[in-house]
Amino acid sequence: MKTYSSYKDSGIEWIDKIPENWELVPIKYIGKVLNGSTPSTSNKEYWNGNISWVTTDDLGKLKTKYIRKSRRRITKEGLNSCGTHLAPIGSVVISCRAPIGHLGILKVEACTNQGCKTIIPFNFNSLFLYYSILNSKEAIDSLGKGTTFKELASSSLKDFKVLMPKIDEQIQIANYLDQKTNQIDELIAKKEQLIKLLEEERTAIINQAVTKGLNPDAAMKDSGIDWLGEIPEHWKEARIKNVANIIGRIGFRGYTTADLVEKGEGAISLSPSNVINQKLNIDSCTYLSWEKYEESPEIKIYSNDIILVKTGSTIGKTAIIPNETPEMTLNPQLVVMKEIKLFQKFLYFIMISDYFQGYFKVYTAGGSTPAISQEKINNFKIAFPPKEEQIKIVKSIESNCFLIEETSNKISQEIELLKEYKESLISNVVTGKIDVREEVLN
Repeated sequence: MKTYSSYKDSGIEWIDKIPENWELVPIKYIGKVLNGSTPSTSNKEYWNGNISWVTTDDLGKLKTKYIRKSRRRITKEGLNSCGTHLAPIGSVVISCRAPIGHLGILKVEACTNQGCKTIIPFNFNSLFLYYSILNSKEAIDSLGKGTTFKELASSSLKDFKVLMPKIDEQIQIANYLDQKTNQIDELIAKKEQLIKLLEEERTAIINQAVTKGLNPDAAMKDSGIDWLGEIPEHWKEARIKNVANIIGRIGFRGYTTADLVEKGEGAISLSPSNVINQKLNIDSCTYLSWEKYEESPEIKIYSNDIILVKTGSTIGKTAIIPNETPEMTLNPQLVVMKEIKLFQKFLYFIMISDYFQGYFKVYTAGGSTPAISQEKINNFKIAFPPKEEQIKIVKSIESNCFLIEETSNKISQEIELLKEYKESLISNVVTGKIDVREEVLN
């Protein structure tokens, strides 16, 4: 693509060279920075008004770059009570803690809580500023200070330098990036929807196979389970406790952060984050000292064990342990199924089916942290055929789902490449590595 005719050193290593006629200026010279604040939560007169009050949570859940509404709203009295001000449409809001760097452009007048800061640009294009800060996210994050959590100070944000082409060039660049990134985002959304459809097809295959079997002409009987319906007449029924032994980390054998060690100095302690898409993922792990690992041999994890999340927001997530895994144990949020009397993979497919997952919707205890007891899991009722048929069903599922998973993985890789391309495009355009002023977009 076309480049600018001449460049100069920016003086900033990660930016490198910039177009000759561009400048680097502190944010305080191109806009006003507003701090956020929170009205007293005990005063009902301050809340449920008509003024948008943006928080880091609002920014984190944005699906576009624009802020059109906030989860909570305050009254004029609430605004006046907390010493902050309304920012106009077009202002750029940035989260300054937990985490630093979520962004949005106001499409409504709004104020924010103290976890956000708002930049009101003057004679500077809001969209160009948005892309500039988006491209500078790592550099801005590195300015955060704190021990419990990092926070970006107003002074640091005000002094942070952004690139400044002439205003008409800012508009050209911003409009180009908006059109290009929208095209990329639309393509990503279509691919994500295709993955969702493939996953639905995979789920339907599993549901059908583990509840009705492979013979469509088999005689059927009532299972006695409302959300399961009829099952093949020759299938047996049992509770989980009759086909497997569920074991969790015993309370007095719990552990503290003092028992955690570096990689290579202990065993992996599996947590819910290690179960992704109903499969084991140990790319990122916590490690427990060998002493603590050996203290609970009953929950050492081996091939073909099945682990299940019993506490937390992802309750019900399940994975079967593959061959050749390193030494592993459990944290208190999981249980493991051992001494499995069924074909292990058949039980695994039952556990990820919709009907088995339905138990968690019915029997999970509420509260801030969802949880289910081992006793309740033990009493979940399942249906199954003879072992030879279980093996045939598993082979059928794996055969029918292989192409689906291969296709889904390929699409996921394409999505990651598109995201990388989008990030690279924004970086190259917003720092002037390529000149898009004469680009014509159809």
